[in-house]
Order: sequence, then C-alpha cells, then structure tokens
Amino acid sequence: MKYIKGGFTLVEMLITIGILSFLLIIFSQVIGGIFALQLKSGVTSTLSQDYHFLLSRLSYDVARASTFAVTSPTALDLTINSSLYHYELTGGNLTLAVDGGTPQVLNSAATTIPSLTFVINTPPSVTIVLTLATTYLEPGSSPASRVLTTTLGTRP
Repeated sequence: MKYIKGGFTLVEMLITIGILSFLLIIFSQVIGGIFALQLKSGVTSTLSQDYHFLLSRLSYDVARASTFAVTSPTALDLTINSSLYHYELTGGNLTLAVDGGTPQVLNSAATTIPSLTFVINTPPSVTIVLTLATTYLEPGSSPASRVLTTTLGTRP
C-alpha cells in the first residue's frame, strides 16, 4: 500500500496554534499601547490648543479694552467700543457674554477650568491666574493640567 501524506499531524497543528496565540498576545499588547499613546497625545494637544486660544483671546480683548473691572474674583468685565464683554468661570468653563447676550463657552469639552482669578493692577492691567485641566483620566493617574499666570494690559 502506498500512503500519501496529505495533511498535518495533531502535534504540528498544536505547535502552530501555540505560536500564533503567542504572537496574537504580543501584537494586541503593542496595539493597545499605541492606542493609549494616541489618546494621551490627543489630550495633551487639546490642552495646549485651549491654553493658547484662551491666552490669545484674553490678550486681544484686554488690549482693545477702554475700561475693565473685576466684578468677582472669577469674573472680568471689559468695555470694548462701548460693548460690554463679560468673562466668567461657570461650572468649570470660561464663558464670554457680549452685551448681556448668551454666554459662549471658550474652552473645549475635553478641558475644564478648576480655578480662575482676575486681579486689577495699576497702571491699567489685569493679572490672570487660570488652571486648565483635561477631562480625560487615565486609570491610576491624575488629569493633566496647565497653569497660566500672566499680566495683560491695554495698548498705549
């Protein structure tokens, strides 16, 4: 009788399945790490973008203001071309209402502002201390945050 070997033995199949399982576990760990790094990078980028946007917006409006007043430690009123710009910390968000209109949230949904302080200085300038934090929490860590401390003044 002639035997024609046309398949794999049970041992060969078990070895192949074992090697593939091992490789699958390694690749899943690598891919999981890549996704975690991408998420962390996105959160850091959002935090940086919000930081720069808020600094730019506040600098621009304070420089154009003819008068400004701190109505509470977390609220700033600016008069720009006879319009009232009201900045206020509300529920972890920095809001801006122009002439008593609907407040616009200035920070993104991915960030919160745990603390904000406005202080009027002389000559006409305002010191702003703002803490910006992410809403994303990595397991076992605290949220990323950035503190902005600056003094802004009007243009001469």
